[in-house]
Amino acid sequence: MPRATAWTLGLLALLACAVGLAWADGPRLARRRAPARAATAAFVARHRLTDLALFTEAPHTRHPGLALPHDALPDDPLPLDRHPSGSLLPPPHATLD
Repeated sequence: MPRATAWTLGLLALLACAVGLAWADGPRLARRRAPARAATAAFVARHRLTDLALFTEAPHTRHPGLALPHDALPDDPLPLDRHPSGSLLPPPHATLD
Protein backbone atom coordinates (compact mmCIF):
# COMPACT_ATOMS: atom_id res chain seq x y z
CA MET A 1 0.00 0.00 0.00
CA PRO A 2 1.46 3.40 -0.93
CA ARG A 3 2.44 5.67 1.91
CA ALA A 4 -0.08 8.43 0.99
CA THR A 5 -2.93 5.91 0.95
CA ALA A 6 -1.94 4.63 4.39
CA TRP A 7 -1.93 8.18 5.78
CA THR A 8 -5.28 8.92 4.19
CA LEU A 9 -6.87 5.75 5.55
CA GLY A 10 -5.39 6.42 8.98
CA LEU A 11 -6.77 9.96 8.97
CA LEU A 12 -10.21 8.75 7.87
CA ALA A 13 -10.19 6.12 10.63
CA LEU A 14 -9.22 8.75 13.21
CA LEU A 15 -11.98 11.08 12.01
CA ALA A 16 -14.51 8.24 12.08
CA CYS A 17 -13.53 7.45 15.67
CA ALA A 18 -13.88 11.12 16.64
CA VAL A 19 -17.35 11.32 15.07
CA GLY A 20 -18.37 8.07 16.77
CA LEU A 21 -17.18 9.30 20.16
CA ALA A 22 -19.01 12.62 19.72
CA TRP A 23 -22.18 10.76 18.72
CA ALA A 24 -21.89 8.39 21.69
CA ASP A 25 -21.33 11.32 24.08
CA GLY A 26 -24.52 13.11 22.99
CA PRO A 27 -26.94 11.49 25.48
CA ARG A 28 -24.60 12.24 28.39
CA LEU A 29 -24.38 15.88 27.37
CA ALA A 30 -28.15 16.07 26.95
CA ARG A 31 -28.64 14.80 30.51
CA ARG A 32 -26.01 17.21 31.80
CA ARG A 33 -27.61 20.20 30.07
CA ALA A 34 -31.21 19.30 30.98
CA PRO A 35 -31.34 21.60 34.07
CA ALA A 36 -30.13 24.60 32.05
CA ARG A 37 -32.63 23.81 29.30
CA ALA A 38 -35.43 23.62 31.88
CA ALA A 39 -34.34 26.94 33.38
CA THR A 40 -34.35 28.53 29.95
CA ALA A 41 -37.81 27.15 29.22
CA ALA A 42 -39.06 28.53 32.54
CA PHE A 43 -37.54 31.94 31.75
CA VAL A 44 -39.22 31.99 28.33
CA ALA A 45 -42.57 31.01 29.84
CA ARG A 46 -42.27 33.53 32.69
CA HIS A 47 -41.45 36.44 30.38
CA ARG A 48 -43.81 35.27 27.61
CA LEU A 49 -41.12 35.41 24.94
CA THR A 50 -42.38 34.32 21.56
CA ASP A 51 -39.59 34.19 19.01
CA LEU A 52 -35.85 34.05 18.80
CA ALA A 53 -34.19 37.18 17.46
CA LEU A 54 -31.45 35.92 15.16
CA PHE A 55 -29.87 39.34 14.62
CA THR A 56 -30.71 42.74 16.07
CA GLU A 57 -29.59 45.14 13.39
CA ALA A 58 -31.83 44.74 10.34
CA PRO A 59 -35.60 44.22 10.37
CA HIS A 60 -35.48 41.42 7.79
CA THR A 61 -32.90 39.47 9.84
CA ARG A 62 -34.62 39.66 13.23
CA HIS A 63 -37.17 36.98 12.43
CA PRO A 64 -37.41 35.86 8.82
CA GLY A 65 -40.96 34.57 9.22
CA LEU A 66 -42.22 37.97 10.35
CA ALA A 67 -40.27 40.12 7.89
CA LEU A 68 -42.16 42.36 5.52
CA PRO A 69 -41.22 42.19 1.83
CA HIS A 70 -39.88 45.76 1.79
CA ASP A 71 -37.81 45.52 5.00
CA ALA A 72 -34.58 44.74 3.17
CA LEU A 73 -35.06 47.61 0.71
CA PRO A 74 -35.93 50.74 2.72
CA ASP A 75 -34.32 53.35 0.46
CA ASP A 76 -33.80 51.91 -2.99
CA PRO A 77 -34.68 48.66 -4.75
CA LEU A 78 -31.02 47.95 -5.62
CA PRO A 79 -28.94 49.13 -2.65
CA LEU A 80 -25.99 47.33 -1.17
CA ASP A 81 -26.93 45.69 2.10
CA ARG A 82 -25.36 47.82 4.83
CA HIS A 83 -26.03 45.30 7.59
CA PRO A 84 -23.41 42.57 8.16
CA SER A 85 -26.12 40.04 8.97
CA GLY A 86 -27.57 40.55 5.51
CA SER A 87 -24.69 38.51 4.12
CA LEU A 88 -25.71 35.58 6.35
CA LEU A 89 -29.48 35.76 5.93
CA PRO A 90 -31.06 36.77 2.61
CA PRO A 91 -34.07 39.11 2.28
CA PRO A 92 -37.57 37.65 2.55
CA HIS A 93 -38.67 35.47 -0.39
CA ALA A 94 -41.42 37.92 -1.35
CA THR A 95 -38.71 40.52 -2.10
CA LEU A 96 -36.87 38.14 -4.40
CA ASP A 97 -39.94 37.06 -6.38
